[in-house]
Amino acid sequence: MTYPSDPHGSWQDARSGWQGQQPGWPAEPQPDNYLVWAILTKLFCFFPTGIVSIVHSSKVSALWMQGQYGEAQAAARKAKKWAIVSAIVWAVLTVGTILFVIVMVVIGINLHGVTPPPTPTPY
Repeated sequence: MTYPSDPHGSWQDARSGWQGQQPGWPAEPQPDNYLVWAILTKLFCFFPTGIVSIVHSSKVSALWMQGQYGEAQAAARKAKKWAIVSAIVWAVLTVGTILFVIVMVVIGINLHGVTPPPTPTPY
């Protein structure tokens, strides 16, 4: 028994006519939403900017699925930027606090021997 020939050509012919990505679909994969970094910077670094990072990272997937690829990439960049800002603010505040404590200890040590003599109290 023989089968009739395919009027549209064989699958090999269809493959050779493949033109690439379908129109309307992105040519690149979905950008990273940096949600893990956003959550970590919110928990361990500077809280307010960590929240901003989480808000932007949560928008990435929804915008990508809606076909708003440019907005999704912009939201991913903003999420990354705010996670970095949160880490930098935490580092600056930590170094500033350590320096403040060191200065206060040095001032306290230097003032320890410079106490005024007690004033006599009349009875």
